[in-house]
Amino acid sequence: MSEYTLYSSCEPCFMCSGAMVWTKLGRLVYAASNVDLCNILGEEGSACSRMVFEHSPFKPQVTAGVLREESMAILRDYFGK
Repeated sequence: MSEYTLYSSCEPCFMCSGAMVWTKLGRLVYAASNVDLCNILGEEGSACSRMVFEHSPFKPQVTAGVLREESMAILRDYFGK
């Protein structure tokens, strides 16, 4: 398993999650989920990373929701919602 960890303010999209599988990333840590972000945007979201990882031969360790509320505040400010 890889020793590398990716930190993100949001859950990665499908394509980025696929890239994590290809590179065999060891760990993913993110704050707001895709559903959280889409709720801010008034759209329907999905559990992108979970969906990709569940159907992949390599599954990084995932820690979700770290500093979620702080990230949500920044995303609301950024997207003006």
